[in-house]
Amino acid sequence: MAPIWAFWYHHCRWGFQSDEDVTNVINKFDELKIPYDCIWLDIDHTDEKKYFTWNPKTFGGIKNFLKRLNDNKRFFVTIIDPHLKANEESYDIANKLKENDCLVKENNTSVNYVANCWPGPSYYGDFINYDKLLTQYKAFFKKEGYFMNFNNFGTWVDMNEPAVFDDTYEKSMPKTNMHYDGKNFIEHREVHNIYGYYYQKVAFNSLLNRFNNKIRPFILTRSYYAGCQKN
Repeated sequence: MAPIWAFWYHHCRWGFQSDEDVTNVINKFDELKIPYDCIWLDIDHTDEKKYFTWNPKTFGGIKNFLKRLNDNKRFFVTIIDPHLKANEESYDIANKLKENDCLVKENNTSVNYVANCWPGPSYYGDFINYDKLLTQYKAFFKKEGYFMNFNNFGTWVDMNEPAVFDDTYEKSMPKTNMHYDGKNFIEHREVHNIYGYYYQKVAFNSLLNRFNNKIRPFILTRSYYAGCQKN
């Protein structure tokens, strides 16, 4: 079962440019006595499209906003995508996956695949290697610099077809890319349709771990496969 707040009124739009922007919206809701239960934040809340980060210039006061939601028994949803800004020393999310060999490979099985998406040149997490990725994402979902000790949130898993902005076939990664399932290397053509499923499953179980199995996680996934609703 989804958590009960998943069935209430959610406000989501692409374009909240600052914590002041989104605060003004909920102030207007309160002024006009329009009930709302959840606010969604798209990629503009991040620092240069780096997931699990806040833009320090435009969302520097986000903790006060999240506290206000929490105090009023309201919720928020933030977005994560499978592509991670590449070649940036300060981005620990991408660096952890790179260090632990958790990235999709080019067809020679040794070079990390890099393609363009929202952050520009990006790595792609190899979610087919489920157990290893789950270990990493459990740690990511405990980043209190991002979640700030609040648990009144869900996760929006987007772009997980996986989407690629380069001029490739179907705007997705080459079918000759390589994944590792923990035992064998597998071409992307064999697992394309379940890539989004495994990313959603990693996110769901990472949230479940954060909540110590006491809160039912809410996940919205863009790409899915039979069985997603059970994870």
